[in-house]
Amino acid sequence: MFWKRKARWICCGSLVGVTLYVLFCWFEHHQAINLTEAFAKSLNEEVIQVASLPQPISPFRWADYVETRDKVYQGFVDLLREERPQSIPNPSSFFEKLSGLYDPPGKIRYRSWEKIQNSPWVKRALTTEGVKFYYWFARFPVVKSVNSGDGIHRVEFMDIRFLLPGIRTPFVYYVEMDDFGKIQSEGFVGDRKGT
Repeated sequence: MFWKRKARWICCGSLVGVTLYVLFCWFEHHQAINLTEAFAKSLNEEVIQVASLPQPISPFRWADYVETRDKVYQGFVDLLREERPQSIPNPSSFFEKLSGLYDPPGKIRYRSWEKIQNSPWVKRALTTEGVKFYYWFARFPVVKSVNSGDGIHRVEFMDIRFLLPGIRTPFVYYVEMDDFGKIQSEGFVGDRKGT
């Protein structure tokens, strides 16, 4: 609008810049997925899928996932980092906490979660329409917890894809039922409108 005479060059330059950035991110993703596949091969488990998903702030940071028949593994890598980050005793800012998650290539710490716990309450919760829809949306769903007390049994589900350990655990879906398996409430944790 302000540089009408140079608009064509600005548009062409922007298109070239975006294309180069996408190609660069594709190359970085290729490196991250190779690391994930190497970890998957080291497991003595049947691998269902592997993925490397981009992380905020830097094109060099990736979250790596390996799904097996029973577990989901998650690790974080910074492709530029050469050494593990030094732990900060009480990280105060979001960026300090975030920086501590990412390991250098070859030194990635993978955490694992059981996909399904052997519990009648989990089996009952998996039959509800809310959990079926949640599993349709979630890419790496796991049972976060099963708690029972005072005749109420609560099962929580989470999608590992959105988990940043020690920082945030969003999109946790819960189902509460009584001793007879009748649903008392369900919905997202923090959503007071649960049904």
